[in-house]
Amino acid sequence: GWMGLMHGISWIVGVNSDAYRAIGRADLSTKIMLLCLLYYIPTYLIAVQYNLEVFLIVRFLVACAAIPIHFFIADKYLGLKWHVVLKELSWMIAAVIFMGLLGYTLSANLIGMDEWQRLLLVVPLAVGLYLIFLFKEWGFLRELINTALSKK
Repeated sequence: GWMGLMHGISWIVGVNSDAYRAIGRADLSTKIMLLCLLYYIPTYLIAVQYNLEVFLIVRFLVACAAIPIHFFIADKYLGLKWHVVLKELSWMIAAVIFMGLLGYTLSANLIGMDEWQRLLLVVPLAVGLYLIFLFKEWGFLRELINTALSKK
């Protein structure tokens, strides 16, 4: 779960490196990573002394701490404002929060079912809620599905 959260947070700025390459500044991704490594490495070295869960939580928090650095550079070189990005992602963020709350609440309250039964019940319900919540994006989803199904 922590790895999924970490990757989800990281992909908010994941496409920036492609944008930097597009404007001829591929070096920016490397410079950002070098800057982040200044606190990644010591933080990881401390966290690894505990247990895997602590390490994964710290890794998630470190990824969150890198987001402002990415937004600062994206604003400076791409003119990409953080509040615009968050506004565009607000529906998806809300959908993920509701999906996570539904999944957690259901799985915690389904007493008497084994893990596989809970998984087979909770995951489709959570994904269904996520898709329903993203009704605003259905045009995009329809276009994505049509593109995936088209035979070229």
